[in-house]
Amino acid sequence: MKIASKFTLIAALTGALFATSTPLSAQEKITLRAADYLAPTHYMIRFGVKHWIDTVSKMSNGRVEVRHFPSEQLGKAADLLSLVQAGTVDVSGVIPSFVSERMPLSTVGELPDHYRNACHGTKATADLLMNDGILAKMEQETNNVVVLFTIATPTYTIFAKGDKLASLDALKGLKLRTLGGVMSASIEKLGAVGVQMASPEIYESLARGTVDGLVYTHSATVSGGMHKLVKSGLSGINFGGANFNYTMGKQRWNSLAPDVQKILLAAGRETMKFACVEIDKDTEVARKKLKEAGIQFFEIPAAEKPRLDKALDDVAEDWVRDRAKRNKAAGDVYKAYRAALAKYPD
Repeated sequence: MKIASKFTLIAALTGALFATSTPLSAQEKITLRAADYLAPTHYMIRFGVKHWIDTVSKMSNGRVEVRHFPSEQLGKAADLLSLVQAGTVDVSGVIPSFVSERMPLSTVGELPDHYRNACHGTKATADLLMNDGILAKMEQETNNVVVLFTIATPTYTIFAKGDKLASLDALKGLKLRTLGGVMSASIEKLGAVGVQMASPEIYESLARGTVDGLVYTHSATVSGGMHKLVKSGLSGINFGGANFNYTMGKQRWNSLAPDVQKILLAAGRETMKFACVEIDKDTEVARKKLKEAGIQFFEIPAAEKPRLDKALDDVAEDWVRDRAKRNKAAGDVYKAYRAALAKYPD
């Protein structure tokens, strides 16, 4: 009996030891709160966020649950970085242009006429924003956040309520919704006026006449219903895009067991591969729907192409010069971005 009791005690102590050394993720279900400003119908939510949430659940065998709060339920677009930093929410989709005062160099991915489509932009910016990328060190770490995945939007073009966009001169004086910053600078080089605005505000502003048009993607113009309000668009022009960076505060990140951290990042890598392909497919579907809706698309005349190219080139030069006044590494960031784009030619 004494021997049996001794072995029972040893077994109990051994079990307790293993129980305390087992990662928290294996013992308890973890619930993360994810906040977004985009509507559930937006392509970034349909193909990006929802896929990541499902993948996290599968990879963790249901141990990690992500509760999603879209459509500004927990905060405006400009507030989401602060919310993850404070731990008010666990993860959120941060757009650099809405927090450019804190992440000025991360707006490099918004420059016009650089990446070709969502997959090209996603691969290039992931090299900069994640792991040991130059922006991961310079702006993510300094803001005490970690990027779990990043997805580039398809390239933006111009849509207008008027029925003719047959030349660059037609843009003069038009008030166009933009993401602000780089995108506003691009259209202002061509004589238009940029009005920074988050997605939830666009439809009403367009309907009321607050803006004359928008710089936006084909897919979001359809899913947001703006195709019912615009009559014309530009074809064959690339006004850049945006990076949707799914971000977690460093304090919350450090509170998670290493195996959970690995799952969140692995799900992010899988999501980037899946989402960019589906988003690029969705862009082509949206192009067709826009034409079927009667929207006229105009090509910029060949004679005006040099003027357009110079304007967009000037935006990139201005970006480097202006940001170098605050951070001398701006030129290095731009070179790294160009190198990353060249790394993925397909």
